[in-house]
Amino acid sequence: MRGGTGGLAARVDGPRRRAAAGASKRVSFMYRHLSQFVVKVANLAEAEGRELRRHAGKLSIGFALGLAAAGMLLVGSMLILAGIWLGLAHGAGAGPAWASVITGLLALALAGGGFAMVVKLVK
Repeated sequence: MRGGTGGLAARVDGPRRRAAAGASKRVSFMYRHLSQFVVKVANLAEAEGRELRRHAGKLSIGFALGLAAAGMLLVGSMLILAGIWLGLAHGAGAGPAWASVITGLLALALAGGGFAMVVKLVK
C-alpha cells in the first residue's frame, strides 16, 4: 500500500498500467513489423542491384562489340565504294566525274536504306 489511500490508488492505477502495457505491446508489435519490412526492402534492393550490375555488364559488352562492328562496317563500305570508283574511273572508262556521281548515288542509296531500317526499328 502506498501512503494513506493505498487501496484506492492501486485500484485506479491498475487499469492505467494494463492500458500502458497494451499500448507498449502494440508499439513493440509495430516496430517489429516495421523493422522486418525495412530488412525485406533492403534485401530486395540488394537483389535488384545485383541484377542491374549483371545486365549493365552485358549491355556494356554488347555496346562495345556493336561499336567495333559499326566501325568495321564503315571501313568496309568505304573500301567497297573506293573499289567501285576506281573500277568505273579507270577500268570502265567512265572518267573520274561520272565515277564519283555513280559511287555517290550508290552511297546515298545505302545510307537511305540504313536510315529507313532505323526508322522502322524505332517505331
